[in-house]
Amino acid sequence: MSDSNSYDARVRVIRVYNQPILEDFRAWLEQAGLSEKTVRNHVDNIDFFTHYLVYYDNPLKKLDEADGSDVRMFVFDNERGAHPNIWGIVPACCFD
Repeated sequence: MSDSNSYDARVRVIRVYNQPILEDFRAWLEQAGLSEKTVRNHVDNIDFFTHYLVYYDNPLKKLDEADGSDVRMFVFDNERGAHPNIWGIVPACCFD
């Protein structure tokens, strides 16, 4: 298996691992009585962060492995425009 295939496989495994966390977060927000639009926005924002953890962080991280320094770097990179078009580099396989 090539390095890129191995990397892609690791990314897929992490995306599958993160999915139940995102689904539980969605359910929690819905139970809190938030509107569907607000729920969708919050879940989309966390999903965007999960992409950051696998496409910009080294080593690749699962959502529940992220810590405060990951959040700080994500916000810092966002503010300085370091990943303005993350969707342009994320493979289509990751948008299930």
